[in-house]
Amino acid sequence: MIDHFIATHRLLTYVAGACFFALSGYGWARVSPERPLAAISSWGMALFWLAFGLATTRSVLPVGPVLALVVLIAGVVLLARFYDSHEPK
Repeated sequence: MIDHFIATHRLLTYVAGACFFALSGYGWARVSPERPLAAISSWGMALFWLAFGLATTRSVLPVGPVLALVVLIAGVVLLARFYDSHEPK
C-alpha cells in the first residue's frame, strides 16, 4: 500500500519528506538557538530533498529542473541570511 502511494504520488512524497526535515530544523532552531548550524543542516537537507523531487518527477518535467534550480538558489540564499543573522558573536 505504501509502495503504491509513493509510486502514484511521487511529488507529494518528496514534499512530505522535505516538510519532515524542515520541521526538524525548526525544532533545532527553537531548542538550541545558540547553534544555528544544527537547524541549517536540517533545512539544507529539506532543500536538497525538495529540489531533487522537483527535478526528477515526471509530472513537472518540462519545467522541473529549472524550478528545482530556482528553489535551490533561493533556499541557499535564505540559509545564508539566517546564518548571518544568528551567528554566535
